[in-house]
Amino acid sequence: MTERLSQGSMPERSLPHPCRQSFRRWARTLLCVAVVLASVSPAQAQGKADVEDIRVGFQGFVKLGFWVPIAVDVQAKDDPIRAIRLSTPDSDDMQTTIGRESFVPANSRDTIHHFIKLGDPTSAIVVGLYGDEGAPLEGRSFGLVDATDIKLLDFEQSLHVGFGRPTGLLEAAGGPHEIGQPAKPDNVVLIQSPAELPSQWFAYGAVDTVVLPTGNADALRRIPPLRTEALLSWVRQGGHLVVSCGDNWQEVSKGFLAPLLPGTLTGTSRLRVPDSLEIYADVQTRFDAGTQGLTIADLKDVTGQVVLQKDGRPLIVSGAYGFGEVTFLTFDTDVGPFTQWTGRQAFWKKLLGLKKSEEVDLDNFGVGRVGYSGVSDLSTLLFGKLEDFPAVKLVPFGLVAGLIFGYILLIGPVDYFVLKRMGRLELTWITFPTLVVVISVAAYFIAHWIKGDALRINQIQIVDVDAESGTLRGSSFMALFSPRIDTYSLTTTPALGTNGTWEDLGMGASQSDRLVSWLGSPEDAVRGLSRGGVGLLGRQGYDYEGPDAKGLLDVPIQVWSVKTFVSRWLARAGNVLDADLHAEDVFLTGTVTNNLEVPLEDVMVAYGGQVYLLPKLQPGVAVDIAATRSRTLVGYLGKQRLGGTSDYSLAAESLRRNNVVDVVRTILFAQKTPETVRGFPNNYLSDLDLSDQLELGKIIVFGRVSSPGGTLWLNEDANEDGASASLPDNIRNDVFLRVVLEPHRDNP
Repeated sequence: MTERLSQGSMPERSLPHPCRQSFRRWARTLLCVAVVLASVSPAQAQGKADVEDIRVGFQGFVKLGFWVPIAVDVQAKDDPIRAIRLSTPDSDDMQTTIGRESFVPANSRDTIHHFIKLGDPTSAIVVGLYGDEGAPLEGRSFGLVDATDIKLLDFEQSLHVGFGRPTGLLEAAGGPHEIGQPAKPDNVVLIQSPAELPSQWFAYGAVDTVVLPTGNADALRRIPPLRTEALLSWVRQGGHLVVSCGDNWQEVSKGFLAPLLPGTLTGTSRLRVPDSLEIYADVQTRFDAGTQGLTIADLKDVTGQVVLQKDGRPLIVSGAYGFGEVTFLTFDTDVGPFTQWTGRQAFWKKLLGLKKSEEVDLDNFGVGRVGYSGVSDLSTLLFGKLEDFPAVKLVPFGLVAGLIFGYILLIGPVDYFVLKRMGRLELTWITFPTLVVVISVAAYFIAHWIKGDALRINQIQIVDVDAESGTLRGSSFMALFSPRIDTYSLTTTPALGTNGTWEDLGMGASQSDRLVSWLGSPEDAVRGLSRGGVGLLGRQGYDYEGPDAKGLLDVPIQVWSVKTFVSRWLARAGNVLDADLHAEDVFLTGTVTNNLEVPLEDVMVAYGGQVYLLPKLQPGVAVDIAATRSRTLVGYLGKQRLGGTSDYSLAAESLRRNNVVDVVRTILFAQKTPETVRGFPNNYLSDLDLSDQLELGKIIVFGRVSSPGGTLWLNEDANEDGASASLPDNIRNDVFLRVVLEPHRDNP
């Protein structure tokens, strides 16, 4: 399916880096002109190359604020194409540009695959092509507003991607999307070409589940390592992969899926009466397995949780892979007899929790929640803590309005009547500019006194460690307050708990272990992803560092303004905790020891539906967890109500009162916190919620530390010393550590 977007001329913002500075001031203006010229077709372009078409997202499905894949169809003419640059506004309506080298021989056509992060629903995607020595060849602007094939998903709408032909999956969500119709609560796309799979893990950001049937072994073999490494890296960081395997068990057990399997495949057997599937799907239609029966892959030494079985043979098994979840079906879903079963749609709906549009009140979908005025997601509370700079005073609007009114009176009527009374009206040529200059200078110094002249940074960092697999995932949310008009370059590298690289875990050298980008709020507000562009012309833009966005370069920030960023880093984890914890029914016994050099504070140990509270874990001290009385996890998480009022002033006061620990803890365990308690959904930062690990029988230890989770590099290159020399003194860093452990099971 081709996603065709309106096309226009290329703005000069897309020129290569050496020539970019002189055009930055007019970039936004030219981009708007390009969108207006959207009716210009590729045939009308007289450049040295053509940008013929682009396809954004997964068959057009995209989410603002998330990275998505993009495919660009190009034609090289007399000169070869050497590079591509993609530009689009962020949530502050500032142009961001990411590029990569890509060779297309002269007089040939090809498709260039990359990724892009959209921040404005009314924006355009600007594509620039470059030849030898960075010479511009051609470019086009593709407007999103008039693109009927772009399906913009809300944060609470899900997207499930099937590779190949998992029969019944598309129909389970209501069938293919119809052009011009709104997206459904749950959306499914099926892709057939391996090229449609992203080559980097972060391009799966908008995806909830990937379904991978293995009945077609040739299709599996055609997926190149670059794309399988991206898929596995995404799952290991918290993605959900569904694999169905029957006849081709040997191919699967030896291929790229082998590390994810929740057990050992030893062969196949036949299931004559698969009535367990009928019961699971809650359908009356009989599963006719024929005379041969349903081929079942024999899964031994199961390490996950058996969701469904028949005669002692697992049919559905859920297991952990790092922070992600793998649902393994021991039968094929893309070949018979499953493809002939009329209950297959109900099966997928049950497995993935899908809803058709007619099952949802679309008029009221996503509305009616109790919460703060202008707040619809838990992440907004996190942003509120980020942007809270106590030393930066806010001037009340009433005072500002009063001063403006007084200023107008002073330079107008007051000046006039005073001079008239003196009989010297001609002095207004002196008094008027003098008053303007004096008041302007006074206003500047007053603002300087209120706002200060110090660079300030607030960070909230979350370091996740999976002890069994050695997986480390770091996330940093940052707000930077600039006391002057300036530009900033930044990146983040691993620090706390690391003992090697992402590649050391066998995840492939192709996968980026750092990702830095802008951060937008899921609200219709400043830096909001729902408000659309503010239409400011001539606003300076900035670039991503490298083709995989390992950092940001020359981000402009206005005087006394705040800009927010998000970063992710990946590494191999060290031994941060020694745990000898035994699971006895729903309770834990044993000890836990902190191997860090700093204390772990405000500690909670969660297992199943129970939680154990430990005030502090000192370095090297073993703590007996049985000495602490347990309580229910839901009851503990419900002690802090984060929502509950629509009055803005009361909401603002409540937001300031909320402790950052409570806000972060609620986001990290949102699925375990009743909505009536937390007040808001957790859609925008749902990948941080590892509550599913508790359902898989894992232990989660959570606490805060005083040591940086990751090293922020500001206006300097990252180095091996691990310490940045340019960070300001006014930096607040709240760091949280979460460790996922496997308990000893005395009575399995």
